[in-house]
Amino acid sequence: MKIRDVYFGLVLLVVGVVVVGGFYPAVDDLWVENPGWNGLSTFYHVVDPVRVRDLEELAGFGPLNCTLFMVGPSRGFSVGDVEAVSAFLEDGGRVVLLDDFGSGNELLDGLGLGTRFDGGLLRDGVFFDLVPEFPRLLNYSYGVSEELVLNYGSVLEVGPGARVLISSTPLSYVNGSMGVVGGPFPVMVRVGVGEGVLFLVSDSSLWLNSMIMRGDNRALLDDVLVGVALVDVGHSYPTRLLAFQWMLEDVYGILALAEVRYLVGVLLVLLVSRLRFEEDSESVPDFVGEILNQHPEWSKEQLEWLREQQRKK
Repeated sequence: MKIRDVYFGLVLLVVGVVVVGGFYPAVDDLWVENPGWNGLSTFYHVVDPVRVRDLEELAGFGPLNCTLFMVGPSRGFSVGDVEAVSAFLEDGGRVVLLDDFGSGNELLDGLGLGTRFDGGLLRDGVFFDLVPEFPRLLNYSYGVSEELVLNYGSVLEVGPGARVLISSTPLSYVNGSMGVVGGPFPVMVRVGVGEGVLFLVSDSSLWLNSMIMRGDNRALLDDVLVGVALVDVGHSYPTRLLAFQWMLEDVYGILALAEVRYLVGVLLVLLVSRLRFEEDSESVPDFVGEILNQHPEWSKEQLEWLREQQRKK
């Protein structure tokens, strides 16, 4: 096999992996481009968000005209993350944190707030959609005209400074460590932080593709969104496919630099020249051995010198 064929095969392999990995839709839960039932592609098309992979990027946005959505965070929050969110809120930003059994409490603890996500599973045996784990919230007080529908959501423990906006019905219940406890339970609260406002909703599934059109879930989204939508995509553990797509985005960003493009162009020219040289070299027959068999008295060194001269030409 010729070296040229090996290089060509490797190039085809790399191109194939990049094309398939770059364009195959990710199916991660709560991913903004996942078109499946567990994705947020409808939410993505409704709010047209700017994706934020590092919360320190918030410093580049005007907080007074931005709403940051944090949906179902599963990765922990660093000190820098907490400081970035705190500064965003202090300067008048709006943050909507949807969580149930994730790491949202870590952020709340870092912000010094007393409200917490309880973690208990909320059910309603009377007012529900499909199953009791899809409770319908009928006694709300914020921005909706009919009802919200949750999907295996939790409840909130309300601390100082938080105002309850939406609660479950009195017939709802949570089966926790202390047994069955009856409702109503806070499900959405509002907390003022500096000049900004933090909304906490105890269900990360509220705006899934399979849930956003149930009840008035979509209406609530319209009510909490002010200005430019930002969505935190850096606090969930991605699948290997999604991590590969993020790596490709980083590579594309590097290739956008003029210096890098010039370097890649030079390397490609050198590679093509090398392949052409090897191709030309392989096209020159190795006649030394054949001639020596016929004329053993001839000089092997002189014949090899003639062969090298022909290859150079």
